[in-house]
Amino acid sequence: MKTQWLLVMLTGLLSVVAGAEEALLYRVGPEQLETFSNELPEGTAVQVDPAIGEVRITFAAPGPTSFPLYEVPLSDVENCVLEYRAEIASEDLRGAGSLEMVCAFPGEPRYFSRSLQEYVRATTAFRASAAPFFLESGQRPEKVWLGIYAEGTGTVALRNLSLWKKPLVLDSGMAAARLGVMWGMAGAALGILSGLWGAAGALLAGKGRARGLVLGTAWGYMAVGIALIVYGGSTLARGGAMWRAYPPLLLGAIALLLGAMGWRMFRQRYRMAEEQRMAALDISESGR
Repeated sequence: MKTQWLLVMLTGLLSVVAGAEEALLYRVGPEQLETFSNELPEGTAVQVDPAIGEVRITFAAPGPTSFPLYEVPLSDVENCVLEYRAEIASEDLRGAGSLEMVCAFPGEPRYFSRSLQEYVRATTAFRASAAPFFLESGQRPEKVWLGIYAEGTGTVALRNLSLWKKPLVLDSGMAAARLGVMWGMAGAALGILSGLWGAAGALLAGKGRARGLVLGTAWGYMAVGIALIVYGGSTLARGGAMWRAYPPLLLGAIALLLGAMGWRMFRQRYRMAEEQRMAALDISESGR
C-alpha cells in the first residue's frame, strides 16, 4: 500500500511542478458576461447569452475601432507574457475583426495587443485565437480590457474569454531550441541512470537483497513517467504547441515502460532467489 500512495503523491507533485509554466489569471464566466465596461463606442449593441457563454457585439464602425469589453484589475504582474485567449466568430461582417487587449499603466498612455494574424471576415465559425502582450521587468499594468478590434459593420461573437500569464520567451524558435536541449539532457540522464539501475537491480535481485529499494525505484520510474505524460497531455489540452508536448510525452512513455518492465523482471528474480534459498535450506536440513 505504501508504494501505491508514493506513486500517487509523486505523480501529483510532479504534475503541479510541471504545470507551473503558465497560470490562469482571469476567466470571464457566464455570470460576468453582462458586466462589460461602459467604454464601448456609441451605437454598439451587446447581446449576452449566459446559457451558452456567448457575447455578441454588433456595430457600425466608420474606421478601425477598439471595443473594450471586460476590465480586469492586475497587481504585481511583470516580466511575463499576458495572453488574452478566446474563441471568435463573425456574422455578416463587412470589414475585419480580431481579439484586442488594452493595457493601462499608471501615469502612461494605454497600449494594445491584437491577434493580427487571426482576423475574421464575412461569416465565420468559432475558432480559437490569442493576443499576447509582452511585459519586461518593471512594466506593471494596473488593469487590462479584453475585447475586440474591428472595422466596418456586422457582428463579432466571443466565448471562453480568459487571461493567462506565461513565461517571457523572446522567440518560439529559441524556446524550442532551449526545450530541445533541456529534454535531450533529461533523456541522456535517464538513459545513463537506467543502465546503472538495471545492472544494480539485477545484481541485488539475483542475491535477494534490497527488495524494497529496487522495487520502490521501479515504482518511482512509473510515477515520473505518468507525471510527464500528464504534463504533455495537459499542455496539448491547453492549446500548447506539439513541440512543447512531444518531448515529455515521449520521455514519460519511456520511463513508464522501463519502470513496468523493471518491476516485472526484478520480481521474477527475487522469486527465483527465494526459491533457490528455500531449496538450499531443504537440502541442508535433509542432510542432518
